[in-house]
Amino acid sequence: MEWRGQNARLRNQSAMKPQCTCCIAIGSIEFNCFLHSLLISSFVFCPSPTPSSVFPLSTSVAIMADLSDPKIDAAYQDVRSDKSETNWLLLDYESDRSDKLQLAQTGTGGLAELREVLDDTKASYAYVRVTYSNDKESTREKFILVVWIGPNCKVMRKAKISVHAADVKSVLRVFSIEVAAREKDDLNEDPIVVRLRKVCTIRSASYITHLTVRFSANCLDVAINQAGGASYDGV
Repeated sequence: MEWRGQNARLRNQSAMKPQCTCCIAIGSIEFNCFLHSLLISSFVFCPSPTPSSVFPLSTSVAIMADLSDPKIDAAYQDVRSDKSETNWLLLDYESDRSDKLQLAQTGTGGLAELREVLDDTKASYAYVRVTYSNDKESTREKFILVVWIGPNCKVMRKAKISVHAADVKSVLRVFSIEVAAREKDDLNEDPIVVRLRKVCTIRSASYITHLTVRFSANCLDVAINQAGGASYDGV
């Protein structure tokens, strides 16, 4: 019974003393008393724990890319123009730590020329007009967006690409496919043309199906009206 009474007195004493995160973590009453006396005598107060103190948060926050350079939109319109020979543009960051993109270069040599100017240590964005033929008598022009992450690109730059790519798409708006390039071989023209043909085929089939459904619905509506029935709303 004596040890129970001694434990109760110790619990009462510890309950009367101010508690802090440090003391709770240590769990020793004797040391707590010494620690509190030291804190009080030094006029140092133990703060309450906060999520940032227990689990430090990263100070790096994803910031939107700055595409305010007027040369970017001018080059974009130039690549899209049928009257211009320019068929690609390249955007690079001003510096390794900057989130501002600038027009780095344009050219008329297509994907082959673009591959030669890409830097293995950088993350860049390119907009390319690709011309290809389905047969001897017809040619098509489609636009692609290239997100280039060089094999030696820094980790901190890679971490921002997903956010910045979305910002780039809001400026370089019209494109058929996006090409995520990690190596220069990812920009070989033949596989990209194959992807473009597939996309065009799918969209054409979808459009034909849409027209067929509308035509069928209109025919049904005419037939019902001629029969004196209720009208049918087409698709």
